[in-house]
Amino acid sequence: MDLTASFSEWLRRQRKARDLTQLDLAEALGCSESAIRKLELGERRPSRQIADLLADFFRVPGEERDAFLRFARGRDLTEYRPGSAGAAGGGGDGGDGRTVSSGNSNLPAQLTPFVGRQEEVASVKSLLSHEHVRLLTLTGPPGIGKTRLALQVASELANEPAQGLFEHGVFFVPLAPITEPELVLVTIAQALGVKDVAGRPVLASLIQFLQGKYALLVLDNFEQVVSSAPALSDLLNACQHLKALVTSREVLHVRGEQQFPVPPLALPDEVDLPGVADLQTYPAILLFVQRARAVKPGFSLTDDNAEAVADVCAHVDGLLLVIEMATARISSGNTSLTVR
Repeated sequence: MDLTASFSEWLRRQRKARDLTQLDLAEALGCSESAIRKLELGERRPSRQIADLLADFFRVPGEERDAFLRFARGRDLTEYRPGSAGAAGGGGDGGDGRTVSSGNSNLPAQLTPFVGRQEEVASVKSLLSHEHVRLLTLTGPPGIGKTRLALQVASELANEPAQGLFEHGVFFVPLAPITEPELVLVTIAQALGVKDVAGRPVLASLIQFLQGKYALLVLDNFEQVVSSAPALSDLLNACQHLKALVTSREVLHVRGEQQFPVPPLALPDEVDLPGVADLQTYPAILLFVQRARAVKPGFSLTDDNAEAVADVCAHVDGLLLVIEMATARISSGNTSLTVR
């Protein structure tokens, strides 16, 4: 993230990176849609209460919280250095977070544990290992967890250099901040550190840089620039060892694309609900409990609240981001399940 960016721009980017509308964010925070709109337009500053809720929702680390609050409220703007906050942690579909380097990789650090989806991770890694799969698109509705799955896969691949699948790097390219298709190649070049050469097409510079390299591009939130898919196809065709893992609400409709629909988190049978111990083996329930503890350390799954937790997870169809939004609204008044 640009360290000179205003709070309004920071908020807009973080919201869009998670596929949230202004209304979605407003409901998660318990404020009005108009309030979020004014914050993003820079027409007002958040109250201390709203700033605290934003820090909770976007998982601002404890050691950065005070600086973040001053940043949000317009005080000591240069003191806050947005790093791990909003780094596509828990279940967000995107982020501008602090990066971790593995060889030539630039993957955002994950702030929360990866929950469930081990089978999906294995399946996606297996597909990418096939020589004929050059473009793999993870599809699904907003909040399903496409970005989190892609980053988990990318992280594991980046830390498996012995296999040599992507020995020249795994690169994360967030596309949520852009809406102009012609900027996709420019954004890829920036992520790779490929410098602009006056009078030379960006595609030519990328091809020169990537030809002969075994690398993976993780292109996040492609749906808003889907018309640039042919340019991505041209890049892949020119670089025979390059592959792309894309997250998108829709398929790209280019030759050679392999689609992988991302399913919701697994849910228990509401009719025949298992006991508390077995209930926590379901990813949707486990995610709820983990995220609930982040906002209320004393929270635990009990016989008294198990059915309510299962109902909440089932009501949102196991959507990862919506479960996180629900836990962010747990009342701080007691340790039972009470959602405002």
